[in-house]
Amino acid sequence: MKNADLPMLRLVLLVMLSGPLLWLVWAHWRGHLGVVPSETIIHHLGMTALVLLVFTLALGPVLRLLGWRGLRWARRYAGLGAFVYALFHVGSWMHYEMLWDPELMWLELQDLHYIYWGMAGFLLLLPLTLMSFSMSRRLTRVNRIPGLSLLIYPATLAGLTHYWLVLRSVDWVFMALAGAFTLLFLLRLYGLLRQWQGRT
Repeated sequence: MKNADLPMLRLVLLVMLSGPLLWLVWAHWRGHLGVVPSETIIHHLGMTALVLLVFTLALGPVLRLLGWRGLRWARRYAGLGAFVYALFHVGSWMHYEMLWDPELMWLELQDLHYIYWGMAGFLLLLPLTLMSFSMSRRLTRVNRIPGLSLLIYPATLAGLTHYWLVLRSVDWVFMALAGAFTLLFLLRLYGLLRQWQGRT
């Protein structure tokens, strides 16, 4: 890929990442979020975060297959986008459902297991997000933590489990995301095994 194409590619990626949020703002303004807008907002933000996590995982093998290794920044941007939507998802849940009440949040955590999985996925994304910024690496004086990027796999698995427990059923969206995740995980595991065999 030519360097001249990079600004256009960055613009396309930015539009893609901001599109779901812009649609949500527009739909809320136009009153197109259904009978219970708060539920639509929470679900839409969480689903977007989950889709972006799977998309981030898929970018790795796709870029390697196309020989575009210089576009690893696109994977980082997509991962940051997934974290931002996950943050908005958690924030909207705390605002609309919990009313920022710590006691109510604690009671919900005790009774609803799907919240554990959602929070686990979100917390697993935190170190990945923090270490993606050069400022964080300078402050911690740590340039790279071996294996840190692998946290995206349990984070995505936790997100999928959270989604499944919320649905209490299986729909085509879950099947598609779970199938893609399984394939990408197996591809990554195969790559890690090949690396290990090459060192022995």
